[in-house]
Amino acid sequence: MNTPDSGFRRKMLTLERRFFRAPGANLSVVARIRGEIAQDKLRSALTKLRQMHPLLGVRVVLDSHQDAWFSSDGVTELQLKVIPRDSDDQWMKVVQEEHSIAFDFEKGPLVRVILLKSPELSDLIIFCQHTICDGISLANLTRDTLLCISEPERELSPETDTPLPIPDNFPIDFSGNKLTNIIKKKIAERMNEKWRRDRVIFNEEDFRNIHRAYFKTYQYRIVTAELSEVDVLSLIDVCRQNQVTVNSAIGVAFLAGRHDVIGKYANNIQNIAVNVRNRLKRSAEYAFGLFAVGVDFRLGYNPEKPFWDSVRSFNKRVKHIMDIREDLQRLADHSKYDATLIEGIKFAAHVRLAPSEFDRNSKLSAFSNNDRNVAVMLAKMSLSRYPGLVVTNLGSLNYPTKYGPLELEKLFFPSPASPFQDATLTMGVVTVGGKLTITLNFMVLTDHTINSRVTLMENIKESAIEHLIKAMGR
Repeated sequence: MNTPDSGFRRKMLTLERRFFRAPGANLSVVARIRGEIAQDKLRSALTKLRQMHPLLGVRVVLDSHQDAWFSSDGVTELQLKVIPRDSDDQWMKVVQEEHSIAFDFEKGPLVRVILLKSPELSDLIIFCQHTICDGISLANLTRDTLLCISEPERELSPETDTPLPIPDNFPIDFSGNKLTNIIKKKIAERMNEKWRRDRVIFNEEDFRNIHRAYFKTYQYRIVTAELSEVDVLSLIDVCRQNQVTVNSAIGVAFLAGRHDVIGKYANNIQNIAVNVRNRLKRSAEYAFGLFAVGVDFRLGYNPEKPFWDSVRSFNKRVKHIMDIREDLQRLADHSKYDATLIEGIKFAAHVRLAPSEFDRNSKLSAFSNNDRNVAVMLAKMSLSRYPGLVVTNLGSLNYPTKYGPLELEKLFFPSPASPFQDATLTMGVVTVGGKLTITLNFMVLTDHTINSRVTLMENIKESAIEHLIKAMGR
């Protein structure tokens, strides 16, 4: 909703609320750019893009009913941090550090921009809280930033009346399984009723305490892999021959790599992120916001099964999910629950990750130790079902690589990570200009095990890439 006196204001959706005040629920896109970026042109581009995309300049306001609203009132300008670039892997250290710095939801904005600058080669990092956007949004924002730098006279129209991923915007023929929906609605109503009898309301101070404890206990780390243009073409060709997607081949390759390194893995829950922009009644293809939902399915990995047979099984499960519109069903299910219950589940899960840090916090300690509280019970259940593989593939983005004197060499997509399951594989994948990059993102305990966990993930990555190369007949 836009009003002349208050600027941009919109109620936060349940999908977005899942990431509100969630420690570590941040994502970023890193663009490797050849050529010198003028800081004044970059600042001007960011100002223009903020005017185009209202969510780049919002804070979160809670009303008396605990409904959360995005608001542009009183939000400061988007800040640009410029740091001299000294190495190709410097961006990983910067992104890791940014994760440990909490966003201020009450003040905003919920996005930070860092330029690792040198005359020949620079890395542009756009770091964002997941509440306001998804990976496609950040990738598009990076492209538009380069367009504005190279064409400062380019006119951009502000987003108005953006289609939202809500049931009112689902396809006319989507209704889901009626009996299942009735059962789910009754379960949600029962959970909401239990929660309201024993509800705990959290505030910004509670979030800061949980964030501080979380990043005192854990650190975010990244391992990267890349495929050359030649390898990407070979992978696409062999996937077409086997009638599967590149995403399915990558997912199975990493399941195989993990099996090679650590042996049998008990957790057979896999998760893929689905972009719903073009699956809505009113397409949101070019919108900036959160239009991705994670969907789970069970699929075990059998090392005795031929690689492409495993990929076909994976691909079949994903296709089934898309055919039955499980992504839209998941969105509909989210909307059935009290938003404060969703926040309670999230807080209970994170407090349990570092319980000793809350011994002196009577509110959070009492809450997390109340095993009869429905949020605590649901948090335990969700932790036991956390996926062993999480893949977010932005796909092959048809972006230009030339922007005046600047050239976009590649993109990296470091996605959110979690320590909820040991050796969970959380990957961000993106292809631009024929170059495919993979980031393997994970949380590690802040102690002497950091190096060993990084080495473990490096070994899994190397084995996974070997499986892909072998599958291509290379």
